[in-house]
Amino acid sequence: MPSTAGNKRQPEAIIISDTGLSARGKVGGEEIDAVTFENSQAEPMNREGMTKYVSAEMCHTINDHWGYGSGDVNYKSPRELIESLCNCRKVGANYLLNIGPEGQGKVNSYQKELLKMVGRWMDVFGEAVYDDRPYCTQKDGKSFVLKSVDGKHLYIFAYDLGTAGDENVIVDGKPVGNYAFEGVADKISSIAWMDNGEQLSFTQGKDMLGVNMTKYPYGTSYVVRVAKAEIAE
Repeated sequence: MPSTAGNKRQPEAIIISDTGLSARGKVGGEEIDAVTFENSQAEPMNREGMTKYVSAEMCHTINDHWGYGSGDVNYKSPRELIESLCNCRKVGANYLLNIGPEGQGKVNSYQKELLKMVGRWMDVFGEAVYDDRPYCTQKDGKSFVLKSVDGKHLYIFAYDLGTAGDENVIVDGKPVGNYAFEGVADKISSIAWMDNGEQLSFTQGKDMLGVNMTKYPYGTSYVVRVAKAEIAE
């Protein structure tokens, strides 16, 4: 653990408490700037009484090893990577994903393609990942809402949407209906999917937002789909 004296000599340095698997998210001394959640799910930080903002980071490997493992073929799926990224943003944490280059620095084709798939998702929804702050979660379920830094928008991250189409050809025909979110004090003027601009109907009461989620169009599945809500001025 670095001493406070070291931080005084390099005040711009970032000191991270790399706690390993035994003490995930533990802050430690006052000099700590960020904590880690090693190969687990990041949890909301209790920053009460802290003299500064301590960041959180969730660290994952792309398979089962840090670095290169020639005999490791147990790679995470695009779904796992996208959901892990979103779950990090849910609690305001950074997502650190480790890949394993080979001895000469080459990244194998499978890892490249996994990162490209996540990149395709980011091309559509990246604005919601980078320009947000934790806000609230779904009353019953995994979905959640983030608020933009400028305070003009909400981003609704929707999980477990079904696919529209004939029941004889679609793989997943889960029913989709109203998703309810508690703690939404902002007045909303409109909500639309970020990928195709489809407007979503919604209802709003005291600190409650209900959104009628539509299914994915046939041929589309983003794992986690994001809708952008305009906050009324």
